[in-house]
Amino acid sequence: MFQTADYARSVLSRYAAFRTTPRDTEEAVNARIRRQDALYEQGREFRVLVWEGALYVRVCPREVLAAQLDRRVMT
Repeated sequence: MFQTADYARSVLSRYAAFRTTPRDTEEAVNARIRRQDALYEQGREFRVLVWEGALYVRVCPREVLAAQLDRRVMT
């Protein structure tokens, strides 16, 4: 729900290749991004717990991870 499109694309592509699953990456990325609409609905409140190690694991290129971490700080 808090992922950038590039981060989601990197993660989904990586696991699709690893598990040899269908390559419907763009459809999956779009679905993840659409779910973010809930973040901006009036009156909604979220409490999120993130394991610190998840912030450092490199599952994507550095610049994609940097943008993802920036997104985490902003949300």
